[in-house]
Parts: sequence; C-alpha cells; structure tokens
Amino acid sequence: MDGDPITPYTFRLFTGSTSTTWTGLATAVAVTSHAVPIWGYARKTLHFQSSAAGTVAVQVYLGGDWRTLTSQVLTANTLWSYVMTAEAPMARCIYTPVGT
Repeated sequence: MDGDPITPYTFRLFTGSTSTTWTGLATAVAVTSHAVPIWGYARKTLHFQSSAAGTVAVQVYLGGDWRTLTSQVLTANTLWSYVMTAEAPMARCIYTPVGT
C-alpha cells in the first residue's frame, strides 16, 4: 500500500459551535452537530441512537454548501448505522425529535 496509513478515529457528535456532546443530550428542538472530518477515509460509518423517536439527516460539505446524503426516521432506542461512500471534507448530522 502506498503512502502513510490513515489512523482510524471515532468522533463523538457535539452541538455546533458548543462543547455540548450529544451523548445523553435531551432536546425538544432540532439540533445540528459540529462538522467532523471524513476526507481520505475509505470506510466511514455513522452509528446513531436516540432515546426518543425522531429523524436524523446526514450531510456533507461540498463546494460552499451542505448537501443531505440521507435522512432516516428513527424509533426510540434503536441503533441505526449508515455507511458513507461520498468523498467530502466534512460531514455533520441534524437530529429532529418527533413533534418539532
């Protein structure tokens, strides 16, 4: 294999422009995560679970704008995994709880 290998990382989601982690976060409104770097990783998997039903959207940053790759309706306490095949510098999530 050519070049230096890319070290695998696990990124936790935080609410954008804050230090508030999404682990254990209770919210009644839609929240957007900070961006996480995904450039150069051949395998990128998002694992998401919420204690409340809602919708999670996965977005990537392309050419000055965020684009939605997928959106999934989730039931409470159900793990959802999404394999990202898109090449982009950054990704983020938007979580919208049911009823907002």
